[in-house]
Amino acid sequence: MINRDMVYTGEQRINRRNWVVLVIVAALVSVGLGFVVGGAFQESPAGDVTGLETQVGELQSQLDGLQSQLDSVEKD
Repeated sequence: MINRDMVYTGEQRINRRNWVVLVIVAALVSVGLGFVVGGAFQESPAGDVTGLETQVGELQSQLDGLQSQLDSVEKD
């Protein structure tokens, strides 16, 4: 039976290990860059909240106007 140590020389084993380490490092760097680039293009939640607060204020003023119209119709 042939042993793996007999088939691969020490230099070949080191080269294989270097490639594995290189692939793992490249994968980690690409994931990190993905998070950085994704975060740069993501809108901030504070902007969304401000827009919603404005919309709520507009709807509240519409509701107040409709309520005053209803009150005036009920009085007549």
